[in-house]
Amino acid sequence: MTRARPRPVVIFLVCSVLFLAGLGSSSLWDVDETRNARAAEEMMQRGDLVVPTVNGEVRAHKPPLHYWFMILAYKLFGVREFSARVFAALFGLGTVLLVTSVGVNALGSGAGLLAGLVLGVSFLFTVSSRSATTDAFLVFFTNAAVLAGYFSSRGRLWTVAAWAAMGFAVLAKGPVGVVLPLGALILFRLTDGHGPRGLLGLFHPAGILVFVAIAAPWYVLAAARTEGDLVAGFFLKHNVGRFLKPMESHGGPIYYYLAILLPGFFPWAAFLPQALSHGFRSPRFAGRFPGFLRLQVIWAGVVLVFFSLARTKLPNYILPAFPALALLTGAWIDSLGASPKVGFRGRTVSWLVTLLPAAFFPALFTVALTMRAPEFVSLAWLSVPLAAAGLVGLVGHLRRMAPSPVFRAVAYTTAVGELFIHFFLVPRLEPLRMAPRLGRAVSRTAGPSDTVASLGFSRPALYFYGKRPVVRVGDEAAVRAFLAEPGGRFLVATEELFGRLPADVRGSLKVLESGLDALDTNAFVLVAERVGPGAGPGVRPPGKGEGKDGGGGG
Repeated sequence: MTRARPRPVVIFLVCSVLFLAGLGSSSLWDVDETRNARAAEEMMQRGDLVVPTVNGEVRAHKPPLHYWFMILAYKLFGVREFSARVFAALFGLGTVLLVTSVGVNALGSGAGLLAGLVLGVSFLFTVSSRSATTDAFLVFFTNAAVLAGYFSSRGRLWTVAAWAAMGFAVLAKGPVGVVLPLGALILFRLTDGHGPRGLLGLFHPAGILVFVAIAAPWYVLAAARTEGDLVAGFFLKHNVGRFLKPMESHGGPIYYYLAILLPGFFPWAAFLPQALSHGFRSPRFAGRFPGFLRLQVIWAGVVLVFFSLARTKLPNYILPAFPALALLTGAWIDSLGASPKVGFRGRTVSWLVTLLPAAFFPALFTVALTMRAPEFVSLAWLSVPLAAAGLVGLVGHLRRMAPSPVFRAVAYTTAVGELFIHFFLVPRLEPLRMAPRLGRAVSRTAGPSDTVASLGFSRPALYFYGKRPVVRVGDEAAVRAFLAEPGGRFLVATEELFGRLPADVRGSLKVLESGLDALDTNAFVLVAERVGPGAGPGVRPPGKGEGKDGGGGG
């Protein structure tokens, strides 16, 4: 009897809706999304595809691949939230299709289709596929490199494809784009029974030349254009520095990512011990694709160990391991018998453990909104459908339903729950996010040559939504000097620091927008326009341009 399995078209449609629906319905999040989006916009405005800048300052955090895709989207759809995020969504969808197609060929249709579904609805993977960040690009290219590298012993084209993918991964995120996948492939080749001889096919000169041709030109040009500062800052500070010490308060214990996996790889994390054990025990030499699952164990292990040892830690760093974990999970689910054993052991315990992150999501929203914005706490119920996924799995298991349909039901319930969060909950939190609102107030009121300064509140969203650089001022004297200059002047500040300014300074400023920045700084902030004598032609008369708050980034 043929086992029921998810249909490819259903997986594609579910992931397409999950990644693309409402992609532009919420403002970009500080700080990464807004920095990336603004950097791409400034590069486009200058006609410069080499040196990224934010607020007019060189940005050495990331290579340019995601900026290039954002610029393409800006030219196609305009500068807005959807444009900044759409290629991340498409690369996320591409990773799902990659995992599904390779999984079907290497593991069989049941395991491959389940792997694609597992990956597509994993919580953190879904978030990254809806974000204007580098993660979706890095995940796609590093996993393409590992999967192509598996076949490197079967022909030169696979080797070249692997190195090409690593070249693009280096353009997406830097050295980790080659260090991690190449490290995993070397470990695999050394343990697949061929010893050092197995490395010969991997290090083919043609592949290495392709890698250099893809990855090197931008680094050479960027170094030449900035006298080496951009590349040195990128490698030394944002790669070596982040590995050796915590940066921007992003540290954590060595077991940090074990805790992150529970909500991040929800709803599958509790089953990883069984999936990893199944993959590790898979045949090393037998079958059409010997050692394929063992490679996934090695690849996931390399990513997790590397970033666990790094001193700077962020949840998204381990995303490159998710496709491997999905393949292992799909293969394990497909191997299960039709009649599950029910008792306080094995899968029963895993389903019970899954209830912990399931309860985490509504609890998190409830506590956060209660502390920051009690009037919005009723919105927390929109995260309940996501929590229901764990309960669906436990009930199906206790009723002795066949494992594959139960896991599919959990996947589809998770997808609905994530859609509730991304499409319904997050957009309703917009009133609590002041930086985009202040930036839009400047954009719709200021003239082309008007200038903005910030006092105690400087967020990248001000640059992206305000459509102009922001000057930082630190005290009363700097504020007076700023306001004394000719032309239109706008001041963004916390209400606390604004209230400390002398009465004559405050009297020359008209508040355009103010409110509590509840989801970020938890400070009351405002934007004020200079009015009165000396304001200059760039400043609108009081009342002009104070229409309804605009929507996107232009």
